[in-house]
Amino acid sequence: MMETPYTLHKFCLRSPTSSLPPTIISALFHPSMIPLLPTPLPLATPVIANPSFEIKHTPHKAFAMYATRDIPEGGLIHIEHPVFIVPNKPLPRDHAGYDQVGSQLPKHAFEEMMTMANCRSKQDCPSPVEGIARTNALMIELNFPPEMDASAKNYGAAFLILNRANHSCGPNAAIKWNLPTLTASMYALRPILAGEEITKTYIDPSLPRSERIAHLQENYGFTCDCQWCNLPTSSSLDSDATRAALRIRLLTHPSYPKWSTDLARADDVVLNSHFDALQLIEQEGMHGLQGIYLEEIALCYAILGDEDRFRMWAERLVRRCKVEDSKLANVFESYLGDVRRFKRWAWRRVQRKQMQGKKARALPPPEDLFSPFLLEAQA
Repeated sequence: MMETPYTLHKFCLRSPTSSLPPTIISALFHPSMIPLLPTPLPLATPVIANPSFEIKHTPHKAFAMYATRDIPEGGLIHIEHPVFIVPNKPLPRDHAGYDQVGSQLPKHAFEEMMTMANCRSKQDCPSPVEGIARTNALMIELNFPPEMDASAKNYGAAFLILNRANHSCGPNAAIKWNLPTLTASMYALRPILAGEEITKTYIDPSLPRSERIAHLQENYGFTCDCQWCNLPTSSSLDSDATRAALRIRLLTHPSYPKWSTDLARADDVVLNSHFDALQLIEQEGMHGLQGIYLEEIALCYAILGDEDRFRMWAERLVRRCKVEDSKLANVFESYLGDVRRFKRWAWRRVQRKQMQGKKARALPPPEDLFSPFLLEAQA
């Protein structure tokens, strides 16, 4: 049997409730990563009471996740520890590492894991655990020693619940990994209605339809049937162009940082551009791109000193980012508490007034058009 640079590891997360067993996470790590794992280990995250979803078996998609009630934009759907973490690099074919990962799991977790999708053949992945990993694992961030080669820094994690959410090229949910707590949180990218399927994306949704379909077929063994992949050819070409443009839009259109101090630009130039972007995002179902536009729209209204509109957009940003970017949400919550905490509040409005004052003082006195000669001519 060939040797491998990886070592078997097991997390045992103590339950905050003494009556419940610990949560086990099985893993394969390079030995140099072990000292860099979270210390002390976090407590196991409690299961959300009264979840907003259910897992159902469907005729065409096997398992799927459905909302049992309306879920607001940014709302937390589920939080979960992975069942296992493994490197993205394949192991030698005769190595038992993947089977050992499975053997460390409690019986109920192992049995549930074995019901997960496996689109790899036995010839491709001799171990069913490896096939499940190649089909389901989500890329996660870990701590690595500085000398580690970049190609060895790719790791994936599989989740018994989160992996039941199927793919869409216009997903309504996304997943955020948190290393200190060893958890992944699923949250709504847009409002999700009761009864609606909850979906995430397996690929870069800005790719053209043909590339998305080919990638999904090759790596996951299915043909996507989302509404964007079912568009007529002419509409699909328009969709491809829109998605490609959205991918680089902030590089090709006005954005807040440069505009904020450029008084030569109209006050609404960034706002109008970003409102257009939000319409295109809605059209293509690419709600994962919304965050930066919501943030910059709120900042525009802040620097313009429009408190009502600032509050409207900042409140939406906070709701949207509670899970996705909690630090950003906290910053804008502080601004909502007192808008003057934003150091440049109404800066552009103040500058405009000062410029108008200087311009008025610089103008010569108006010409006196009265002439006594006009009266003499009329006499």
